[in-house]
Amino acid sequence: MESLKNIVDGDTLYEFYFDGSGRRFDVGYILSSDEEWALIELISPEGGHEGYRLVFADEIVMLQYGTQYLEKLADLMAARHTERKPLEFSGSGLFGSVMDFVTTNRFVCTVELAGERAFTEHGFIEKIGIDTFRMELIDEYGKPDGHMVAELADVSAVTFNSSEERNLALLNLFRK
Repeated sequence: MESLKNIVDGDTLYEFYFDGSGRRFDVGYILSSDEEWALIELISPEGGHEGYRLVFADEIVMLQYGTQYLEKLADLMAARHTERKPLEFSGSGLFGSVMDFVTTNRFVCTVELAGERAFTEHGFIEKIGIDTFRMELIDEYGKPDGHMVAELADVSAVTFNSSEERNLALLNLFRK
């Protein structure tokens, strides 16, 4: 897909369709993008703020806007007084900036690894190296569940501050 910087408007609500996801899609605003990555401010089906998702831009196969569904969500957002929560990143690369932000602020995040080693893990990013990262894993009950080391090049998406990650963070406070 052409660079998202050239075709999107940060104030437009989009449906994002991803490679291999069928008709499943995310809804949100593009906060930032570079040649490889896009940071999406997610909106829930109820019209609420649903966190952020950093995605590999090549995984986005289609954007839709101006649909009836998006108009419904915009109405729900207005009725619920949902405020946008934009994040701004400076620096050389969006991926590194977001990973540093998630690590420094100790957000529970969901990391998706692509390719033949496709996995999804929840936890806290502990350390970022040159080619790898280390993550403290937590299970679906918020309990510590070991550690993981993976290659940065295998990351296809990072989600943080969604209701799922916020719930895991709360459970983690009580389950240590």
